[in-house]
Amino acid sequence: MPQPRKMLGTQMGILQGEIALHDRKETEANAQLSALVQRFLQAKGSADGVGQLFTMLYLAQQARSYADWVESIGGQMLLFDPQYAGGHLVAALAAEHKGDFDLALREMASAEKLWNQADPDFAELLEVRSKLAKLR
Repeated sequence: MPQPRKMLGTQMGILQGEIALHDRKETEANAQLSALVQRFLQAKGSADGVGQLFTMLYLAQQARSYADWVESIGGQMLLFDPQYAGGHLVAALAAEHKGDFDLALREMASAEKLWNQADPDFAELLEVRSKLAKLR
């Protein structure tokens, strides 16, 4: 069942994590965001699952925008749903950032395969294809 009463606490946690990112408090931000993701993993399979998966993607994007690579989010997204291409994209970007280009290539290829039915102008798919061209 969805749990709307927990929504406010989740939103507060996201805001606190974003504020810590903005203030360049990486340790605090990573702890806050990782705690949120852990709560999402514990609720895997709940009716809120899709929303939680997209929230994890949002958190990864926010962390990247502040040059804070919360590498664990991609792996946790894949634990949550290994068939979600966005998780593979996040894992690939983190691997690329670390310099692990073999892993980045594999994860990008997985994302492209999983998004094979997406609209051809889907922004994330275009990013994946562009990155794949550079990695190959």
